[in-house]
Amino acid sequence: MVWVGYLLRSPTSERNVLTRRAMIVATAGVLAACGEKTEQVHSGPAHYQNVVLRDMTGDGVPDTLTFEATGNRADSMIYAFTIRSAGRVVYDENWPNTSEIRDGYPAPASPSPSQTKESATTLVKRRVASFFDAAMFRAYAPSPADTAKTPGAYVCAMGNVSGCIGADLQYANAAAARKRQSRHDTLPPNPNDVTAFLDTLTRTPFDTAYMKRIVAGFRADLPVVFTCRLSNEEPVGLAWSRVAKRFFIIFVGE
Repeated sequence: MVWVGYLLRSPTSERNVLTRRAMIVATAGVLAACGEKTEQVHSGPAHYQNVVLRDMTGDGVPDTLTFEATGNRADSMIYAFTIRSAGRVVYDENWPNTSEIRDGYPAPASPSPSQTKESATTLVKRRVASFFDAAMFRAYAPSPADTAKTPGAYVCAMGNVSGCIGADLQYANAAAARKRQSRHDTLPPNPNDVTAFLDTLTRTPFDTAYMKRIVAGFRADLPVVFTCRLSNEEPVGLAWSRVAKRFFIIFVGE
């Protein structure tokens, strides 16, 4: 379900509602189709948390980055990633760990039948403990591809910041239009309707001059880029825009 991957590349604020609904629908559909059985684990409240202080917004004051896992079973927990700046939540994303438990984390490109599968509890603890590894933070490195226009639709990919920002702004405008028309801020229950909604993105107008200012701001400010995985998707790069005063995913992929 490609549309789930796309939604994961459009996080924060109102987009979170749509993203979470998409992930729940997709996860339920996959499990129902595959008849997957998860490992048997003891139930009971569990909470794992990792907190680091790091200036992500460029104001010289450390922000609070939190990653936590909560739930009654290690194989059905909710991950939550939050960034607070000056006490205010400036980034908030959460997702179920179902696919990670089923496929392993990160999911191997070619699973081996003889590969030993780690326990759900061990995976969750490793996931939480390693989320903020020092190697995941780096300074933004300008590239000639930053300002390149992706042929056709704007697509978020490695090395194309304009594509990422353009896709994000198109998504925001399309989601706002849907909310005005249907008075719903959630995705339709039918996956075919979701696909139809996402197909409208390529035709959704947005402020390209604003996009260019955001990209120029990244090149001038050289913000800290944090690389992470939201769900068991490809890695994404997250960086703060002082122009837009919000975080953007600026690349997808290794």
